[in-house]
Amino acid sequence: MLGYNDSIAASGSDVQGGSSKAAEDAPTVEELVAHNHEEGVLMVRFKDNVTVNERHTVIQALGTAATRSYRLLPLHKVEITDGDSLTNKLEAFIAHDL
Repeated sequence: MLGYNDSIAASGSDVQGGSSKAAEDAPTVEELVAHNHEEGVLMVRFKDNVTVNERHTVIQALGTAATRSYRLLPLHKVEITDGDSLTNKLEAFIAHDL
């Protein structure tokens, strides 16, 4: 989606899970959506301890659908299915702290 490591971390997990220094260095949601991206699509990375069932539950509860998972980089391509904005979805995933 965004093309650099901080963006991937901010869209998935490391923003809330790491040290406070990592959270301070992470881009804001506004900075993330300002980059080139595929409209309505997020690349999400969950923390290592999140189960498959938890991932599916959160993805579905947030009005999104996982369309692809990657193994080399533990990312999930997630499409917005309820018509909400990319900004709102990024904030929602970050708030879940997974």
